[in-house]
Amino acid sequence: MSHFILIRHSNSQIQTDRPANRWRLSNLGKERARCLSPILAQYNPATLFSSDEPKAIETAEIAAKSLNLPHVILKGLHEHERTNVGWISKEQFEVQVSEFFVRQDELIFGEETAVRACSRFNNTVRKLLLHQPEDTVAAVSHGTVMTLFVSNWNEVDPYQFWQSLEMPSVVVMSRQTFELEAVLSIDSGQVSE
Repeated sequence: MSHFILIRHSNSQIQTDRPANRWRLSNLGKERARCLSPILAQYNPATLFSSDEPKAIETAEIAAKSLNLPHVILKGLHEHERTNVGWISKEQFEVQVSEFFVRQDELIFGEETAVRACSRFNNTVRKLLLHQPEDTVAAVSHGTVMTLFVSNWNEVDPYQFWQSLEMPSVVVMSRQTFELEAVLSIDSGQVSE
């Protein structure tokens, strides 16, 4: 049985003087990315895709190397576009993300509405699946845009789902219907079904 698997990137090194889309993995993030292999091996993906952001690329490269898989960077899997948002506190960020999920057709922060980000991501996933018609497809992406995609296809509270995603997390979905099957983390195994 083939699946569609989304992987939230591993822990990043916060750099307050750079936009988040340019952050790389921290040392802890690199270590945790190595732990993805046993989880992903259960699903036997043929290729590991990633967004073009450094933290997603590094997560995918580490996991792909240990699984002896090719890694392909794919535009369109990137996070909600917010390069114009400077450093803000965790509390402020969470308030903005909460509003972002509630008022999805409004530009809350960043350069993209939630509707636009979800549409872009959905279109990218559809094209990806067309080019990999039989295999389990796995892609490293980002928490906010992954949440938009999952909540578009499943009845989940977006903000609660977003908060539940660890770095890294593995979201397993049906390839045919995008029904959510499991959310797995390296720390606790299966988080939810």
